[in-house]
Amino acid sequence: MKKEFRLLLVVALLILATKSIELQVNSQTLIDDSSFFDSNGSGNNSSSNDTNSHGWTELTFTGPMQAQSNYDGNFATYIWQNMAFPSPFLDNQSMSLDQQIDSQFGNEDGNLSIFEWQLFSNHSANQSLLSIPGILLDSQIISVNVTMQNITFEGAFPHIIGTAANYSWYASGNFSGYRANLPLAQLSVSHSPTGIIHHPVTIILNSPVEYRYSPPSVEVFGDPSNFTVYYPSISSYYVVTFGDNTLPSSQLVTPSTSHTSIDWVEEQHFEVSTSDAGLNHGISCEWNFSTPTGSVQKSGKNVSLNPSNISIWEMGQTLQVISTCNDYHGESTIINHSWGLDGQAPSVNWLNATVGCGENDDSFAEENILNCDSLSIPAGTRIEIFGNISDDFTPYPLAIWSSDKTPNWWQEGKQISIIFYQGPQSNSFDDPVEERYLARNTSTNVLNFTVSDDAGHVWQRTWDVYLLDNQPPSVRPNVLANDIPVSSSHSAHDGDEISISLNESFDDISAIGDVRWWFDLDSEPLEGMQNVSWQEARYFSLGKLSGGYHWVNITSQDGSGNQNIEPYPLFIMVQPIAELDLQIIQVHRDESSDLSLSPNMVRLLVTIQNNGGQSGPFQLCVEKQCVNQTAVAATADGPGISTHNLELDLAYGADTTVLVAWFDANDELHFAEMESGISINREYSAVEKFAMGAVIVTILVGLWWRSKSASEGKTK
Repeated sequence: MKKEFRLLLVVALLILATKSIELQVNSQTLIDDSSFFDSNGSGNNSSSNDTNSHGWTELTFTGPMQAQSNYDGNFATYIWQNMAFPSPFLDNQSMSLDQQIDSQFGNEDGNLSIFEWQLFSNHSANQSLLSIPGILLDSQIISVNVTMQNITFEGAFPHIIGTAANYSWYASGNFSGYRANLPLAQLSVSHSPTGIIHHPVTIILNSPVEYRYSPPSVEVFGDPSNFTVYYPSISSYYVVTFGDNTLPSSQLVTPSTSHTSIDWVEEQHFEVSTSDAGLNHGISCEWNFSTPTGSVQKSGKNVSLNPSNISIWEMGQTLQVISTCNDYHGESTIINHSWGLDGQAPSVNWLNATVGCGENDDSFAEENILNCDSLSIPAGTRIEIFGNISDDFTPYPLAIWSSDKTPNWWQEGKQISIIFYQGPQSNSFDDPVEERYLARNTSTNVLNFTVSDDAGHVWQRTWDVYLLDNQPPSVRPNVLANDIPVSSSHSAHDGDEISISLNESFDDISAIGDVRWWFDLDSEPLEGMQNVSWQEARYFSLGKLSGGYHWVNITSQDGSGNQNIEPYPLFIMVQPIAELDLQIIQVHRDESSDLSLSPNMVRLLVTIQNNGGQSGPFQLCVEKQCVNQTAVAATADGPGISTHNLELDLAYGADTTVLVAWFDANDELHFAEMESGISINREYSAVEKFAMGAVIVTILVGLWWRSKSASEGKTK
């Protein structure tokens, strides 16, 4: 019976709070739940009874809740519910309560009398519990002494079994237990397997013990040490933790603690964000604002004041701000920070750069540009600007440079390195050829310098920057051979007419007609092409250049006097004529090969030079002995050189004249010869002499043997 009663009390101890209910401290507000369940947790459609259930449960813990220590407290619960729910003290738990009573205390006549009800009430009131059913602390049973009271039937007798009727009961008692070795107490609340009813549970703790955690689905309301939990849905169990209070935390949101000052004349907002373990409920903050001449107090997490409106304060003083935030239990955390009361903008003492001070001023010198209304800067030249800035409180004011020289350009720092280029109105290689020949206006840009301190004060200055024409013409030459552009598919050859075209050249600002030109060929000034106009330089001939490499250096100067620092180097490669043009440049005897050659044989090494840019076959002859060979082509680097060998069978003491013969593209035969001056006077070597002796001996032996064989035949 005790086990069944525990199951019924679990229903009363399911502590689940809805958002729409607000309970006062120690409140016993009843929460309506129209859920309808039978003893197995499913809908009981067999009864017409209204299955509403209300109730509350309260656990009061007295004393501290430290780990590994004893605890005690008081328990109370009130349940009001429909007769469809069975009593755990009676048999036949599958029946409704009125059926149980009629079966166990009545005559099973289908009616519930007042006498039968009184028997049931007395029977239940005599029951007692040794633990709170469905509730564990640190996974351990809570020892309890609980009795039921005020068991009340809310209906008329006799009551017809199965018709709608409600009843209520109240239980209270004391409990005790022992905490496990856990930093926080863990109260587990389990649902009963029968008659799952959702009731709120109020937990009262001895401050500074307080609520810490429950699952997000569990609603919590009340104070940290007197709170109610409510779980509006069905679950096997949920856990509520509580323990000793910890200090709250606070953080200054505004003003920034990284700043050293605040504005003297503007209203200032001071805000702290706070957090606290558990409910984070009831944190209050107090502020103390003080300077050497007086202090001001304010309350709240977000306060405002205008320093200049505080009559006891003065601009330039240091303001000390102390924020003290207290939690529900009176524990506090403190923030202490100071700012200067800044009423002045930063000072820019000087900014130096080598520029022209004024519009189109080309007398460049180091200037304090604070004294210049505008600046003149050579386009494309890097300019260094150095500055000195200071502030009453901010040690390093924020310095920002910005300009329209490119979209959204800016740079931080009092010292910068910057280049301005002529704008899109200037001539460029992307323009059509004829348009890039025109005169253009120089560009004007804007340069801004802004300095700000921590208090938000700003110093700002703007200059117009006039860009002077500082760039020489852009030289874009092309080489032509016989009026055809030289390329990988068309080379310049010896004898071709070589020309230079400057049609693609231009100046960024000056008209092309205002550009003057100078030309050198192979480090020598080109006659008639010194300080010439565009019409003379645009297209001119170098004549016929010999095969090899040639350099044309081009110097140009625009209308503003800008000239190339170094002449533009134009490289021209002239290839030899594509033909065979052979000559013999050397003939000598290869004596090292004598031992490998037959008697009366010698080897000549003949070096051939081809001055033509074409390789091809030729014949190499000495006396009437000839061999076919192939000549190496000449290139711009020089003639083609090749060495060929010829083995000769010459009479003793003969002279050697070397001849080469070849055909040109028109099948005409050409010759070249050379008297080598080599006289062949070669003696037999010892090896050759030994070999010849061996041959002679062999021949003599053979003859002797034949003679002997013939004599023996005649004798027989």
